[in-house]
Amino acid sequence: MIAKKESEIISKAQKDIRYFEELYQIYFPKIYSYAYRKTSNKELAEDLTQQTFFQAIRAFNSYHYKENRFSAWLYKIAHNLIINEYEKRRTVSLNNAENLSNTGENEIIEAVDKSISLGHLKKCLSELPPNYKEVVELKKEGLKNLEIGNILAKTESAIKIAFFRAVKMLRDCLQAVS
Repeated sequence: MIAKKESEIISKAQKDIRYFEELYQIYFPKIYSYAYRKTSNKELAEDLTQQTFFQAIRAFNSYHYKENRFSAWLYKIAHNLIINEYEKRRTVSLNNAENLSNTGENEIIEAVDKSISLGHLKKCLSELPPNYKEVVELKKEGLKNLEIGNILAKTESAIKIAFFRAVKMLRDCLQAVS
C-alpha cells in the first residue's frame, strides 16, 4: 500500500474506528497467511488473525505511524500471539519449511542461484536454524531489517547478520545438493 494512503486511512481510523475496517480488509489476508504458515492449522490461524486485529483495535490509539509501519506493527502482534500459542500448546510448528517455501520466495531465490529446484530449496530451508528461518520469512513478507528487529527484539545489525548467514547457509546447502 502507498504509505501516504495508508497514513491517511490510519489518521481517519484514529478519529473514527469505523475506518479501521479498511485496514482490516487490506491486512487480513497477509496476517492470516503469516499465521497459517507458522501454525499449519487453518482454524488456529484464523483465531490468531482475529486476535491480532482485536489487540490492534484495543491498542490503536497508542499506535504512531511515524515510529513503525502499520504492517510491521501487526506482524509484531501476530508474532507475539503465535509465540504465546506455541508456548501454550507446544505443538504449533514454527519451523515448517515446506509452508515457508510455498509462497513468494522471491528474495530467497534472488539471493541464491535461480536454477536450483524448489525441492532442494525446501530441503535447505528446513535445515536453517529457527532464528534464521524466522528472519528469512519476515524478509519475504517485505519487512525491513529494523522492523524485523523490532518484531524479534533484536538489533537491526543482528537481523542483517542473521539474513546474511542464512543466505550463505542456503547457498552452501544448495551447492552441496546440486
